[in-house]
Amino acid sequence: MRKKWSVSAACLCGVLVVLWAGPGRAQDAPPPVEVIKIDAPGILDKPGATYLLTKDVTAPRTAFMIKGDDITLDLGGHTVTYGTEVGVDRSSGVFLRPTGRQEGFDGVPPGGFGGGNNFTLKNGRIVQGPQPVAPPGAITWSAGRLVKEVGDHPRPGRYCHAVYIRGCDNFKVLDTITEVNSRDSNNIHVLYSGRGEIANNHCISTVKEITDRHYPGTQVIQAGARGYLNIHHNVIDGGGQWGINVTGGGNTGHLAEVHHNVIRHRSYTTNGYALGCHAPNMRVYANVVKSIGRGVHLTANNVDFYNNIVEPREKPNPEYPSTRTHGIKLEHPTHTRVHHNFCRVIAEEGFGQADPLDLDCPKFSANQVYKNTIVALRKSPKYWASAVNVVYAHPESLTQVYDNVFRTNQFHFQVTWGGGSGITFRNNRFEVIGDPGEDYQFFHVWQSSAARTQGIVFRDSVLAPPADYRKVRQLYARSYTKGNVDMTVEWSVNVKTVDPAGKAVAAVTVQVMKDGKAVAQSATGTDGTASVVLADFHVIGSQGKPPFEEHGPYELVFTHGGEVVHRQALDPKKTTDLTVTVADPKRKLYVYAGEDQRHETNEVAKLEGNVVVTDPFAAEKPDVTWRILRRADFWPIADLKAAKTTAVMNRNGSCTIELEAKSGDEVAKDTLTIRTDTHATPTAVAQCPRTAKV
Repeated sequence: MRKKWSVSAACLCGVLVVLWAGPGRAQDAPPPVEVIKIDAPGILDKPGATYLLTKDVTAPRTAFMIKGDDITLDLGGHTVTYGTEVGVDRSSGVFLRPTGRQEGFDGVPPGGFGGGNNFTLKNGRIVQGPQPVAPPGAITWSAGRLVKEVGDHPRPGRYCHAVYIRGCDNFKVLDTITEVNSRDSNNIHVLYSGRGEIANNHCISTVKEITDRHYPGTQVIQAGARGYLNIHHNVIDGGGQWGINVTGGGNTGHLAEVHHNVIRHRSYTTNGYALGCHAPNMRVYANVVKSIGRGVHLTANNVDFYNNIVEPREKPNPEYPSTRTHGIKLEHPTHTRVHHNFCRVIAEEGFGQADPLDLDCPKFSANQVYKNTIVALRKSPKYWASAVNVVYAHPESLTQVYDNVFRTNQFHFQVTWGGGSGITFRNNRFEVIGDPGEDYQFFHVWQSSAARTQGIVFRDSVLAPPADYRKVRQLYARSYTKGNVDMTVEWSVNVKTVDPAGKAVAAVTVQVMKDGKAVAQSATGTDGTASVVLADFHVIGSQGKPPFEEHGPYELVFTHGGEVVHRQALDPKKTTDLTVTVADPKRKLYVYAGEDQRHETNEVAKLEGNVVVTDPFAAEKPDVTWRILRRADFWPIADLKAAKTTAVMNRNGSCTIELEAKSGDEVAKDTLTIRTDTHATPTAVAQCPRTAKV
């Protein structure tokens, strides 16, 4: 018999603690906690009470219903078995829902609605009673929907979630084990709720039947909240479609964090992802995804996805015998960052293609993918593997993919069906695993006849042999026109202009010429540096011909003070950094005191001055003098008359040192600043040297 639990004096175990602030004065103390011991299913409706389960219980339909604020249900390490009656929809182990629509909740009595805020569930096991599974051939599926079920076999109860919470502000589900098995059932189902935490739970799902994968589908953990949401340190085993699915409409500004979860989910339908990031402003990190199905689905605004391990595998499902296995899929997100992750997908027996990074980026989405290791492998020539797969990208998507490592034994980059534009790949490393032979392609174009692939740029990449940009395959006849396919391989060339002594020269115009026409221009700054980006070649549609449009070599023209001071031919794929000496024909003496320095007290500073006389007929060496412009005794300089000398940093402070040189009637000067601190800190973080092009 179902019971309605209330308070009795015999059950009251609370303790009132009074803390004294001083003689005769007590601070406010929390109210006493009422602990109500229960030993049967029922309605829990005492606000502020903690209900403590004292033994294992079983309910044919819903076990516990929450009606009141500030209620805690402590399962006391016991097991709650619910939904043992076959064929009853919407039975739950723990049920919290405000009054309102009750149609369809066959497993909940009318008195079980009411809900509440500040609810906590903890410390126990919630298990769904066994429900039947349709025999082979009894169900007909179409486009992800169950359209017909025949036979006189018993039907299971549907939507029988172990934990059902709706419309609750401030909820917690902690330290539980939940097990579900019937059609469309979730382990933890939370919607339209405020601040919440789901932590340290083990969710086991053997659900194999989904009525409609489009909506509502089924999830192991469904979390839709209006406030801060923290899902962490959970273990997911199984699941019919989604593992952890976080939803939230609009740019509400709340933060959802999903971290330190282990997701070993098993999808039985197409588009079943281990982790769905569908709420804005999520932070998703330190998760391990080892799913059978797809990996991670990112669709929302401003998601930060980092430090995760994603290794999914696909298996046949009732809808398709083989399909694409997405590792990390970006589908219409905006301002989303994917970084410092490891993602590996292997195409093996039972499924079709490994796609560890799948991109679908709308206009102005400005997503970033950086510092990840992405691996795509196939175990048989029957299957496909592509490190990057672009389904669609708007010409103004502003998507940036940089500083990643891409490994594959088939394709490095693939465009499928919808075409792609507006994505820049820069400073990535591309590696080939094993020996794929003639099957290896860098670019693989497989798009519809009406699609366009333009504005895809590969800049400053490192290709480890046998990776090769010029391995290209194009399918579909209409893709062979340049109007349909046009991708660019280009290189950045960093230029530095200095005078004969090595001092930076600013305001030098660098003009890039091709066939007598200017194609790019830049100017050096105060540090004497400038950068130009030059196209190497285009990958274009070209039926029956090599699909390349070559560029370069180029001519660089340097102008200073209105005069051309230097010209140089340049092949961008062979030259990354270029230093050019710019001399003034009116000068013959040049002085460079060196770069500014910073030291700790009592260190020895090296003064690496340089004096150059460009007149080959100069009779004497220039006269050199070091001087400290303020407080001449500040630091002792070893040799004031040598361009290269040392100084002892024997006190704290900052000082400007001048190097002067005289040659005949010409005088030249340059200065540097040295600062000494007791505990100096570096002025900049050291950067890795540029990797040579291969």
